[in-house]
Amino acid sequence: MNVLLQRNDTPLPALEKWQQNSKWSRYLILKWSIYTQPEKGVFTASKGYGMKRNLAMVIVLLLAAACARKPSLPYDKESPEYAFFKTIADSMDLDVLNPDKPVILASCNKFKVWNVDIMPGFVRMYLQAAPQILALPREQLVASVHQLIDRISEDRLLDEAAQAAGISVEPDAAEQELLDIAGRFGGIDSFRVAMENIGMTLKEVRQDIRNRLSRRQYVYNSVLDSIPISEDEVKQLYGEDLSATVRHILFVTYGKSDSEKDTIRNKAQEILNRIHQGEPISDLARQYSEDPVSRERGGLYENIVRGQMSEPFEQAAFSLPVGDTDLIETEFGIHIMQVIGRQTESRTYARARPFLIQTLLSRKRQEALAAHVEQLKDQYKYKRLYTEHL
Repeated sequence: MNVLLQRNDTPLPALEKWQQNSKWSRYLILKWSIYTQPEKGVFTASKGYGMKRNLAMVIVLLLAAACARKPSLPYDKESPEYAFFKTIADSMDLDVLNPDKPVILASCNKFKVWNVDIMPGFVRMYLQAAPQILALPREQLVASVHQLIDRISEDRLLDEAAQAAGISVEPDAAEQELLDIAGRFGGIDSFRVAMENIGMTLKEVRQDIRNRLSRRQYVYNSVLDSIPISEDEVKQLYGEDLSATVRHILFVTYGKSDSEKDTIRNKAQEILNRIHQGEPISDLARQYSEDPVSRERGGLYENIVRGQMSEPFEQAAFSLPVGDTDLIETEFGIHIMQVIGRQTESRTYARARPFLIQTLLSRKRQEALAAHVEQLKDQYKYKRLYTEHL
């Protein structure tokens, strides 16, 4: 049997073969771009585990057919993917990722989301980290499961709404999208072979493209086409700071008990006291931060713009006095934040105005889409069945 995981840094043959499937990775990324191109007017409504909201952009999903029947298990027992999930499920007590056991994670009156539906996205999310995945916090993997449930559920809710609204995609448009994607693989024949290698047919790919195009059109028609922007709003944004640069230290509390959170909060306060006594936050971030994105940079996030980070993090970045250091709390944990500086708009109002309008539109579109998805959940009686750490 192919063994994919172990508790050290030694590369494994099964993983090496898996990672070399670069054409498949390119297709996954291209599929994601079909739905999330901002110039097409579509923005994601979900937030995931990690600091930056755009971390969700690296999550890519396989075909998600909106059906309520019990699915077949996706992986052969000799495949590296099967070994990947079996090892995680057994070693970390995550039955929700057991490749031998279909589990319903969410449902509504139109479809069910099974654990086998999220597995392809989970593979993509942790592809590079597979050999060391058992060293990751269990709560991080649980958070990733919830993120994938959100993504698939939102897509399927929008599929149902698009169908109910009579949204259809012209065959020529879907075919052209397919040809554009196939062209990046060297042509339709090479693309067909690549898809067959991972168990998908061109018919399934075409249907997936049609679904995504119809979702995009539905969202634009129903949510994004008539969002008002007033001149007063543009002027107010012009007067705000454009971006902020901060350093932070993250202490993860997601999924922890109240007593564990108290212990973590006390530890964060001790580190904050050391900073106030003169120790550089950059050195302490490299030593203590649990944010893998910024830890090796001394906790540095440069030129953060509004809407990029979680709301409490953003609020502190744009409100704490420059040079101050304090504790803040987000859905991910407790942070020590130090504001390094903020940048203001240097262009004239006339030159900055188009950029400001697009910034406001992006912000309002994200809010409108998130609200619309919540309405669809009520309409279709959506219920989350897997609730660990929620």
